Amino acid sequence: MSVELQGRVEGPWLTAAREPRVPIPDRGRNPVTIGEFLGKNGLSGLGFLASKTGWDDICSAARLQKLRNNTLVTANFGDETKFLEALKQLTATGVKGLVIARGGGERLETIGDSRNVTRALIETGLPFYAALGHANDVLLLDKHADDVFLTPSDFGHRLRDCLDAAQEAEDARTEASDAEDKLIQLSTKLDRRESELDETRRHLGELLQQSKLDSQGLKAELRQWKMFAAVAGACMFLLLLWLAMR
Repeated sequence: MSVELQGRVEGPWLTAAREPRVPIPDRGRNPVTIGEFLGKNGLSGLGFLASKTGWDDICSAARLQKLRNNTLVTANFGDETKFLEALKQLTATGVKGLVIARGGGERLETIGDSRNVTRALIETGLPFYAALGHANDVLLLDKHADDVFLTPSDFGHRLRDCLDAAQEAEDARTEASDAEDKLIQLSTKLDRRESELDETRRHLGELLQQSKLDSQGLKAELRQWKMFAAVAGACMFLLLLWLAMR
């Protein structure tokens, strides 16, 4: 099949220069799930780069009053340059992980599909978590994030679940530690009682041995008295016999 171009050539064919694609570096490590991050850094380690609506959705779903104390930089998701400035502002605070959150809507791809933004996030060296758009939005940022959430509300629910699970685990560790302490105390008491019992056994043994010695001594003394009585009786008999014969 051939294609015939019709019309008049007004000038030479020109090839448009392609803008070079921004390379996205390899992170060089395994992803860090939000649960793993919280276990290591706690809730306070998270910094938020979010729209006002995204932030409100997270806080409403998480139902964690202390979350309001976390570092928040309100970002412009419609302007790449301003977003990158906000990212620098957030990382300068010393947070340990980043949350990028915005509800769905127009121009979501301005940030979500930006290679410049994705590269900048990776180059921070920090774990970052994407909560952009709605359930049917799949963005470049999602492919490189450590953990991805369908919406800011979904992230808030997961945050609460992870913290609840961490608290339950901590309570279990505390109970186990308390039980171990009680076991050690009981073991110490048992050792002390066994020591006291051994001492009692030793003392009773000594008393029994002394009793045996005393019994043997009494028996010997009794034999001596019996011999003395026999001799005395014989002497008395002889004396009486002698008196009778006089």
